[in-house]
Amino acid sequence: MEASLEVACAHVAEGLRRAAAKHGPESVAVFVSPEATNEEMVLAARIAREGLGTNNIGSLVVLETGGEAGALDAQLGFTASSAGREVLADADLVVCNNTATESDHLILAVAIARAVRRGARLVVANSILDKADQFLATVAMDPMRGRATHLWLAVLAELLERDAEVKAAAAKLSGGAAFVEGLRQDAPATAEASGVAAERIRKTAALLAESRRIVIVHCPDRPRTVRRGICRRWPTSSCC
Repeated sequence: MEASLEVACAHVAEGLRRAAAKHGPESVAVFVSPEATNEEMVLAARIAREGLGTNNIGSLVVLETGGEAGALDAQLGFTASSAGREVLADADLVVCNNTATESDHLILAVAIARAVRRGARLVVANSILDKADQFLATVAMDPMRGRATHLWLAVLAELLERDAEVKAAAAKLSGGAAFVEGLRQDAPATAEASGVAAERIRKTAALLAESRRIVIVHCPDRPRTVRRGICRRWPTSSCC
């Protein structure tokens, strides 16, 4: 039967409450689509915690990307999950990786632009740069597809050489000493391999070393859907 949006939402909300009341909040789980925006994820978390009383919240993004859930939990001491865009208000550096700010994040891009106007620096690394990326970014990098890992390893190598404290902290992580010892990326070689100028790699490392409140907006690589010869990459974002 046809129903208005208000009536339909009321029925859905009542059904969710009834299920939680019958089986207990601990028996309820909320899965969020990896295609959701940061704002939709925050609302889903509020529905789960405030509306249903459960902390069982997850996403299928791990299954789609083949990644490991909670990979940094042990090192950080907490689950570094998605944060709301309010963290941008205090950021002194925003890093957007594998994503275009404006075309991928219409709402988040507004908050990023406000942060830049307030004085935050912006680093964007994406194979396709929006006009907004090029206009707003302190450093805009467009590595060739498949070369972003080389790019960030070079940035990390520069950062560790600049900051002995960070290098010492990295070496203390599980497997960190071997990783630091084996890190052999250098800016000139990476510039040639990735198509990103060496001075931009060094500038990015300098900005990371100087900043203390860093917000990272990252889109993991996703399978490409080919339809009628058109290749599309569906973005999934995470702000931390």
